[in-house]
Amino acid sequence: MYSLTILGIPTPQKRPRFARMGRYVKTYDTNKSLKEGIIESLATQLPKDLITTPLKVKVCFYFPHIKSHYKSNGALKDKLFYKDTKPDIDNLVKFIFDTLNGVIWRDDALIVSLEASKRFDDRPRTELYIEEIEDDNTKTRS
Repeated sequence: MYSLTILGIPTPQKRPRFARMGRYVKTYDTNKSLKEGIIESLATQLPKDLITTPLKVKVCFYFPHIKSHYKSNGALKDKLFYKDTKPDIDNLVKFIFDTLNGVIWRDDALIVSLEASKRFDDRPRTELYIEEIEDDNTKTRS
């Protein structure tokens, strides 16, 4: 089992952008530098070899509290709230999985089970729990 923490406000996957260069159209990723920064920050937490077996992944996205979560005296009403507003959870997951492709696992197609949640917390971050699934089919597939 692997546990990773990415500090900072979770970011969703953005749509690819296109630029015209004469007759040619170039596609570029607007999140590229952010992805590179995440990989650098995770350097000490990464496994030595790429994972090539089926995976079960749990992802928790923690966002900063909004002003309405605080009472008039500045104290937090409750400790934890679920976030039911944008960004969409599927775009958040897509960004993380695309970032970690070829870094932790060979391809995100290896993920066969996923649990994801969005919450509010005092420390914005993304927490990943990755578990390799061993079964009889895994051994015969290679």
